[in-house]
Amino acid sequence: MKNRKILRYFFRERIREYLHALIWIGIFGVLFVLYDISIKYIWYPTLLNFVFFTGYSIWDYRRYKKRYLQILCVKNYMECTLENLPDPVSGVEAIYQELLQEMLHRKNETIRNLKTQLEENIENVTLWTHQIKTPLTALQLVAGDLVEPQRGECYTRLFEIEQYQDMMLQYLRLEGGGNDYVFKAYTLSVIVNQSIKYFARIFIGKGIGVKIDIPEGLMVVTDEKWLVFVLKQIISNALKYTNHNGKICIFVEGEKTLVIQDTGIGIAPEDIPRLFDRGYTGYNGRKDKKASGLGLFLSKKILENLNHSIAIQSVLNQGTRVEISFGS
Repeated sequence: MKNRKILRYFFRERIREYLHALIWIGIFGVLFVLYDISIKYIWYPTLLNFVFFTGYSIWDYRRYKKRYLQILCVKNYMECTLENLPDPVSGVEAIYQELLQEMLHRKNETIRNLKTQLEENIENVTLWTHQIKTPLTALQLVAGDLVEPQRGECYTRLFEIEQYQDMMLQYLRLEGGGNDYVFKAYTLSVIVNQSIKYFARIFIGKGIGVKIDIPEGLMVVTDEKWLVFVLKQIISNALKYTNHNGKICIFVEGEKTLVIQDTGIGIAPEDIPRLFDRGYTGYNGRKDKKASGLGLFLSKKILENLNHSIAIQSVLNQGTRVEISFGS
């Protein structure tokens, strides 16, 4: 199939040369007829020319096929570079190769600049994240002098700011090709308890109960830092959309599938297919202006990098169920 394709390209590019040859043959044929030249004087040189033309065409096709496969290698394999291109056989091909070299150089330069800019942005956001902690701590002290319910509301808003700080930092790290994963076996209940403890004040403030049922000693191979971030995003969503006196249950199904189930307001069916799209907030997020549209997008991307999977089921006004599978 490949040889047939190469042969088709070859004849398509050589058709003009063959047409020129046929025209000249026609011209000489007409002249021979007009001058009434005997065929015995031309059959031998005609046979020689046919043999030469056939041999040249075979040699030309083999050379064309070799060049075609070399260029195909450059196209299909990233380890091949423009240096692997066959030598140009014409001035036009040489100019094209020079143009490709210049385009590649500009592309690499642009990538280097973007990478440098992204690294600088991550450094700036990291610095800002550490610097903003001081005024946030001061605001928490000031909030302690307020009376309820203003104090609880202030604590909640400050906590949301801290969450958005963390999300922004992780987003930049992930988009920057963050690969600081440390895979090892962790006790799943320890990671879950660490994530739940982070929201202790919110659970108490909203009167939301939490039930954890994870077998003691259940180990999963993952990265603790990134998995905790994902669990925080999912638990945060459960808390946002679960009303006062609701309930969140965290348990394990099967061998290694972690389930986080709430009794919240649920998700509209038309929103579920797009929950993991970047920036998509869904009806509830737009209605209450509580969502950034990044939490679930980041969660799915991180879980894919960790070789885990995530699935969401939901029923309006009944609750949402999130499943994280750690595989076998």
